[in-house]
Amino acid sequence: MKLSIMPGTASGQMKAPPSKSMAHRDLICGALSTGSEISGLEWLQDIRATLSCLEAMGTSVAEDGDTVKIGHLDPASIKENTELFCNESGSTLRFLIPLCLLSDKKIKLTGTKRLFERPLDVYKSLCESMGLTFETGVNSVTVKGPLKSGKYTVAGT
Repeated sequence: MKLSIMPGTASGQMKAPPSKSMAHRDLICGALSTGSEISGLEWLQDIRATLSCLEAMGTSVAEDGDTVKIGHLDPASIKENTELFCNESGSTLRFLIPLCLLSDKKIKLTGTKRLFERPLDVYKSLCESMGLTFETGVNSVTVKGPLKSGKYTVAGT
């Protein structure tokens, strides 16, 4: 095969692939707003897990194609013993633990056994130092706040 490259200026358009990591964050921030519209979502299993958990926490959600209208989550209004299924999504679990800790209700985050083989030590240590509930099971962790405002130091890893 022969290829010729001629001098010129590159042009065109491209759509960057959606970032799964940013989509989790967008959905959580949108849930905490008085109403947001997030578009360009790719409906991966992990993103579905986050959206489903936010909805179970009381977030209003309306989907239309790759767009979701979301908002009105008040962490203080989460019902006692709410169960959130994170499936295999480490991001869902790790992003939602602090959000759940804003509530003074027991909230159980569940998922696959494999998900809970990953370390959660940073959360356990934080909860223990603040006198908050952090109970682990084979496929779950149950947390209860409320997390108070203040200065916290956590590992960035």
